Amino acid sequence: MAKLVHILLLILIVNVYSNETINLIRCIYKNFVPNVKLIFDLVDYIKAQNWLQVVATISTIYTKVKNIISTCKAETPKLV
Repeated sequence: MAKLVHILLLILIVNVYSNETINLIRCIYKNFVPNVKLIFDLVDYIKAQNWLQVVATISTIYTKVKNIISTCKAETPKLV
């Protein structure tokens, strides 16, 4: 009986963690979609070998993703 309780508890913890992760991914996706143009710009700059713009665009993308992740982590409720 104790093993069954441990297995059910483990399943519950995995389920809660999975829901938290899924909610975080949804939030990141929802907030990054308006910035997808940056990815296309990055590809164009790489094709044109405009390395200064590549570095600037990567820096912009990094900053936006970092802000989005911190915002989403703050908004996602902790269930455990």
